[in-house]
Amino acid sequence: MSDPTLTAIQGVRTDVGALRAETAASIQALREDLSARLDTTVSRREHEAEVRRIDAESRATREAMATLESQADARLLAAHAAIEAGDAAVRARLEEVERKRGAALEAAEVRRREDRRYLASWMVGAVSAATAVTALVTRLSP
Repeated sequence: MSDPTLTAIQGVRTDVGALRAETAASIQALREDLSARLDTTVSRREHEAEVRRIDAESRATREAMATLESQADARLLAAHAAIEAGDAAVRARLEEVERKRGAALEAAEVRRREDRRYLASWMVGAVSAATAVTALVTRLSP
């Protein structure tokens, strides 16, 4: 003997409990879905930020390479000019050394000629003196 009102109230209570459980499950599912979406959004934002950072680094590297390449010709020309200046200095020094060497060889040749003339004049003088002494000895001998 059951009372139909109590049975109806009990049925409504059961339905409300089921609705509460279903609502709680739906809310939990929505929370999990929202958390997953937020995680995805955060991950996507982090990913996009990382992509922007990598793009900025890549752009900076490309710009640095372009600057380096554009300055390479100037550096090459400067190095070439420095090498040519060094070569010119070496050539000038070699010419100076050759000029001094030529002057020294010419001076040595002049000294040799003067030494030969001096030696020849002494030899002529010695022969003349020997001839005079021989002539004197020949006259004085009986």
